[in-house]
Amino acid sequence: MIQVKVALDNGDILGLVAKDYFENHRDREIHSPKITEEEARKEVNPNLKIHENHLAIIEDDLGEEVLAYVFLGTLGNDSYKIFINAESGDEERVEKLKQAEIRY
Repeated sequence: MIQVKVALDNGDILGLVAKDYFENHRDREIHSPKITEEEARKEVNPNLKIHENHLAIIEDDLGEEVLAYVFLGTLGNDSYKIFINAESGDEERVEKLKQAEIRY
């Protein structure tokens, strides 16, 4: 990920963060998911209102890269990111987000 901070009044670039990009950007062989997005969605709490989803390469608990479906949604007043392994269908992790991170 690269983050760019831009002034809202004149569009000047105020800041740039690219450390993660430089540390993690490399050629890699990415296989197609073994499960579909619909199959992964079934592993998510049905009460979660999903606002968006995408595929991403994440680091699992063992420090290994895995392809995962990422579901961003809300449950009550809380926002969550749910990561479902695109190969096994297992839940990799759940992250509770700050409310301001989802604006729908």
